[in-house]
Amino acid sequence: MLTIIGVDPGLEGAFAIWQDGDIIRVDDLPRFQKSLDPYSLQAEFARWRVDLAMLEEVHAMPKQGVASTFTFGRAYGTIEGVLGALRISVKHVRPRVWQQAHGITSKTSSLEKAVRRFPEWTPALARKRDHNRADAILIAAYGVDIYKQMREDV
Repeated sequence: MLTIIGVDPGLEGAFAIWQDGDIIRVDDLPRFQKSLDPYSLQAEFARWRVDLAMLEEVHAMPKQGVASTFTFGRAYGTIEGVLGALRISVKHVRPRVWQQAHGITSKTSSLEKAVRRFPEWTPALARKRDHNRADAILIAAYGVDIYKQMREDV
């Protein structure tokens, strides 16, 4: 049974769980008002026997405020800490890499691609702000290819 977690990090981030050929769970990252909830995140990820977590590798953006950069960094560190504490193997992937693998261009969005590839998740991707969920789904799907590649290289 292959289980991959895809994570779009940040305070407004999301995660998706791929298991045996399909996305089985998609949700926003659990949070308090101004930080992620590491206890709920740990409880969620511990429910699964995870083979690999794909974590989007992102950096501070130009003109982003110091406070928002710090908040984002805290959220990213919380995710890495939870995955590390659970001994889940983590691979980082740059946005452009997983987007390119799914054929996302400036004219298409991750929401469009995720709905087309996983139409059963359309209700969870109904709002414009659900792009984080769509990203997590596509990151998880990309992780499956990476995991298979890693297994072949052994």
